[in-house]
Amino acid sequence: MIKTSFTRMGRFIVLSCLGSVLSCASPTEGVIVEAVSRSLEKRVPVTLASYLTGGQNALVEEVRVLEISKVIGKGKHTYWRAQIYARGVCRVMFGGHKSFEGKAVYRIYKDAFDNWRAAPDEF
Repeated sequence: MIKTSFTRMGRFIVLSCLGSVLSCASPTEGVIVEAVSRSLEKRVPVTLASYLTGGQNALVEEVRVLEISKVIGKGKHTYWRAQIYARGVCRVMFGGHKSFEGKAVYRIYKDAFDNWRAAPDEF
């Protein structure tokens, strides 16, 4: 009787720990590329656009992951920093269209609906 309840408790602890580890598994390169591409389509950061106001509505030609940090934060505030290389064309405020190419650092995180998101880590 005691042996059985200990085994059940042991299983519970192991499964709880496994769930914790899986819930904060780091994003794959494919996930990062997709999240960064979606972010770039809306807004290109100043660091990439080389334009004072950044860019918008990008046509992304290439995104590569150069480096991924270890997990930062805990719980709901968990994120990873990813250094990426991106290339494409974006619309700028006073100059029509401008090509962009270079490295940038993005924060990769999960939103409230458990979807992967990327935001430029400019400051």
